[in-house]
Amino acid sequence: MTKSMKETKLWNKLVRDRIPEYLKKEGIDSEVEVVKDKVRFLRLLIDKLEEEAQEAGGSFRDADLLEELADVESVIDGILKTKGWTRAELKKQQDKKDDERGGFEKGIFLIQTIEKIKEEKEDE
Repeated sequence: MTKSMKETKLWNKLVRDRIPEYLKKEGIDSEVEVVKDKVRFLRLLIDKLEEEAQEAGGSFRDADLLEELADVESVIDGILKTKGWTRAELKKQQDKKDDERGGFEKGIFLIQTIEKIKEEKEDE
């Protein structure tokens, strides 16, 4: 008689919409919740954006980096949809910021700044 062992893993994170289907196909049971509260959903999307950005930062092979950037884009799409914004609005905001402060094409690395301290006038 073979004894079947099960391992429970706690995830508590937002996942792609079809992950439950994928898990079931792999023979893995899962417990999920569909988040209906928009504020909580937005917070979870922002957490996911941070997670995916960190994964992109740890990718050293081009194929891995491209895959992680695709994940970042998917999360951004989710945020845009949740907020009722369009890609065009995002692009407009990006262009405005790029026009004002530049993009990230030249590789400029800020080491330090030196600012003058305002001197207070002494009472005479």
